[in-house]
Amino acid sequence: MLMFLFCFLFRLFSTTADFEAINNMGLTTYQEERVWISDFESQFLLFIFIDPNCPITQKYIPKINSLTEKYDLLVYGVQPNLGIYYDEVMKFKDDYDFKFPVINDSIQKLTYYFNASVTPEVFLLDKSGTLIYSGAIDNWFFDLGRYRKSATVHYLRDALDSNYGSLFSINNNTKAIGCLIQRK
Repeated sequence: MLMFLFCFLFRLFSTTADFEAINNMGLTTYQEERVWISDFESQFLLFIFIDPNCPITQKYIPKINSLTEKYDLLVYGVQPNLGIYYDEVMKFKDDYDFKFPVINDSIQKLTYYFNASVTPEVFLLDKSGTLIYSGAIDNWFFDLGRYRKSATVHYLRDALDSNYGSLFSINNNTKAIGCLIQRK
């Protein structure tokens, strides 16, 4: 519990992620590949918290797929909920045709580190670990069960555009709307 409190306070008072701390969490993908967040070649690193059973997450996968094609972006899906098994995650990946790996975070180390609370919720970092943006992907959903025909503000895309190739970035945060992450 002390570790989770430390991670929460770190996230609250810092805008830089510690890649070594993330590496030391011992995270693995559902294919049991170890996750190492260091020296990645992409311009940006994106963690998207997902839940195969969340309709809002399901609706956003095509948007994330589109962004991964357009930007120099390393993406990790993060599945934080208890009781979600390998077969369910693999079926979700196949059904929605996303190519990025999914981290099994059912012990919620990364969830507490970033203080993620809903799915989908995104955390965009640059190569130095600076948190550029966190929150909603766009404003398509404006309340639980309430959405527009299409998004009018594209928070994640705008964060990528405004920081692309830049040495300096501004930390932006919006409230993500989605399915609650079941906390331990």
